[in-house]
Amino acid sequence: GDDFNARGDIRAVLREAGWVRVKSGENEYWRRPGKETGTSATLKDGVFFVFSSNAAPFEPNEHYSQFAVYAMLEHGGDFEQAARALRQAGYGGDTPGAADSDVDISALVEWPAGRPQARESLVESLKALITDFSGLNRPIIHKLIREGETMNIIASPKTGKSWFVSRLAISVASGLDWLGYDVEPGRVLHIDNELHSNTIAYRYQVISEAMRVPHHLYSGNIDMVSLRGRLRDLYAMAEMFEPIEPGQYKLIILDAFYRTLPRETDENDNGAIANLYNLIDYYAGRLGCAFVLIHHTSKGNQAGKSVTDVGAGAGSQSRAADTHLILRPHEEEGLVVLESAVRTWPSPAPMVLRWDWPLFTPVREADPSALLGAARPKAKPAEPSMNEFIDQCIGLFDPCSKACVHYEAAQRFGLPERRADEMLDLALERGDVVRIRIGSRMKYVMKRADITGEKALWTAALLAHRPDASAQEIAEQVEASRQYVNQIRREMVETDP
Repeated sequence: GDDFNARGDIRAVLREAGWVRVKSGENEYWRRPGKETGTSATLKDGVFFVFSSNAAPFEPNEHYSQFAVYAMLEHGGDFEQAARALRQAGYGGDTPGAADSDVDISALVEWPAGRPQARESLVESLKALITDFSGLNRPIIHKLIREGETMNIIASPKTGKSWFVSRLAISVASGLDWLGYDVEPGRVLHIDNELHSNTIAYRYQVISEAMRVPHHLYSGNIDMVSLRGRLRDLYAMAEMFEPIEPGQYKLIILDAFYRTLPRETDENDNGAIANLYNLIDYYAGRLGCAFVLIHHTSKGNQAGKSVTDVGAGAGSQSRAADTHLILRPHEEEGLVVLESAVRTWPSPAPMVLRWDWPLFTPVREADPSALLGAARPKAKPAEPSMNEFIDQCIGLFDPCSKACVHYEAAQRFGLPERRADEMLDLALERGDVVRIRIGSRMKYVMKRADITGEKALWTAALLAHRPDASAQEIAEQVEASRQYVNQIRREMVETDP
């Protein structure tokens, strides 16, 4: 294996397996079988680095030595058989036939850097993890993001996302707080694929002047890459990241994320987007930094969505990121609401920001729940007085059932049944309402004048609702005489103020 790594050439093996070299040079780009555009891996200094998640038998984001590639493509991953075949071909200094011995040569097989000789077990002991626990990854923006993590910043087009993130870069590069969040100072790599270099420089100057921060306090800690007109997707960026030393940067900004997608990638494909976030995780882990991705919202009103549902494309983008930070318009012009869902801290309270070009500044007195386009709950009507409750929920329809009282209380005053029952009980206790039996049912009537007795109250209620009805009609209904009905009518007239 060592000798083949030193003297061998896997290009013919790759071509035989259907791989296509896309770009020559010191760092070669290769495309997997079955793929017509884009790149899937690189080959440099004898190390084959695979990006693709569909390049079996290789795993995504793994390095492979030439010998490992040969063994996996030519011998189905049997490294011992591959070593014997290479000895037969003259590698390793042994004579043909020596490979037929029973000597175990597995210890001589060289695996790629960082790859164990046996397949690495992913199983870990929880007890060992707790015993050896030394803390979480170091914060970069306290309460939002740590080293090795990824943060999305999502807002609608032309909201000012690039201005927003440029101020973040200045804060990290200078050690100044960002919108009230403490930051750990460090270098920032800002990769922009929408703006020209001079536009980027102009914006930083304008922002720092508005912040009253001289550029010499931060500009030496920010490196810029403008990819406008020379776009590179996330796989091609491996070449850019390769010479960067771990810990060289605290933060790497990708603005905008949608322009880093490989050609023909559907941003609504959960699997494809999850694989790209997996690649970013690999970059962040190797470089010991955090990534910030700038992305846009979908079309339409965003106010009715949860935080993690905001963002154009596949839902996996919010699930894969460690922090999903969004900006949505406030109902007051010039204001936006900042909200976030965070993996390794409690999610911070929403914050209202004022866009006062070129800065976003916190507005403490504004209501963060007042999102533009949000459905406002209907204001509950004021609770009625006892007289209003009796007049409108009982007196208009008596004699009436309890179900009728509940219905009218809900329709007229928005009262729940429990509160309607409480007011009805109080009215009964005060004597303003009386419960009477009509046939086999119990009904409620409003107390009128000085009239007492169930039949009298029933008669009074009918006369109140049907003043033009004849005494005979009422008498037949309550099963009383006409003289009785006329007497109740006279009492009601005499006591009517």
